[in-house]
Amino acid sequence: WTLPDDMSGKILSYIEKGSLPDPKYLLKGFVVGSIFTVVRLVLNEALFKPISYRALGEKKLSKPKPILLLDKIFNPARRPQDKKLNKTLEVIEMTKKEANEYFRLKKGIIAQDKKIWKFCEALWRALLYTAMVGFGSHCTIGQPWFSNPWSDAWVGWPHQTQPYQIYQYYEMSMGLYLHLLMFQAFDTKRSDFWQQFVHHIVTLFLITLSWISNFVRLGSLVLLVHDISDVPLEVAKVINYMKHNPKHARWASPGADIVFGLFAVIFIVSRLGIYPYFILYNTLFVAKRAVEYHIDLPHPPIYFIMNAMLLVLQALHIFWSYLILKMVYKVLILKKLEDIRSDDEDEWDEDTRDDKKDK
Repeated sequence: WTLPDDMSGKILSYIEKGSLPDPKYLLKGFVVGSIFTVVRLVLNEALFKPISYRALGEKKLSKPKPILLLDKIFNPARRPQDKKLNKTLEVIEMTKKEANEYFRLKKGIIAQDKKIWKFCEALWRALLYTAMVGFGSHCTIGQPWFSNPWSDAWVGWPHQTQPYQIYQYYEMSMGLYLHLLMFQAFDTKRSDFWQQFVHHIVTLFLITLSWISNFVRLGSLVLLVHDISDVPLEVAKVINYMKHNPKHARWASPGADIVFGLFAVIFIVSRLGIYPYFILYNTLFVAKRAVEYHIDLPHPPIYFIMNAMLLVLQALHIFWSYLILKMVYKVLILKKLEDIRSDDEDEWDEDTRDDKKDK
């Protein structure tokens, strides 16, 4: 989509007057994402890890003196093949019992580190999403388009001057999703890894496209609707991890079920109710009239790209709602709350059980 020179000049003049958002401001999102990353790393070491050991009832395991030849054949997911192990033991002059003890200690350290990381991850996200929902609510509640998005979101479009706090909310949200995308490779791997990846990419594109096309009013509502259900989800994870500590088991187990139930209700209402009714219908039909009949700007293909991405998000909402309902079934019928997206299968444990049976 290319603009003639006179149209480009008009757009630049509108940006200077403040009736169109300046794309340069969105670059601040990269600074915000970097700040989120630094804050997370500092809090992890200074606060979250000490809290994690106490909350989970874990005592930090000491690392054994490294044995390089054993480390070469060590796999945390499964025991080494007997042929390789026996060959290595002949070289280092160690018994099989001593080698297995070394492997179990290393595996225990990896498992503990994973537990601590998962708890810190959930704790950080609970704090981050709570802050984002609080800030987003402060920025959007009270705006005319919050209570009447069907008409007030499009009055005067595209030459709308937005309150400065809405621009700030966009910058914060850009930083949030850049940070989440960056850490996805390091955080807990789950079975919906690629769905989450697509979600973050689509959201970043929507933030950018809605900014440069000045669909900012409705975009701010999309961001708030998406953040609000993540708070009880991460809080439920934190409590659920704590139930394995005997000191907290009595209250943490029912507490996790209650908070998860709250999350399930908020997610389904916000993603399958509010989002399609207040957002999708609005952009597909109401906004179409504002875009089609505006005389100052050509019909932008960006409008159709944004709607396609919003529909992709809705498809993801339906997929995650299915997973949530499966989890609700497990809680109500099987009385077992886990994150069914986690990939925690461990062949070493299976081999270890077989080893015990053989004994």
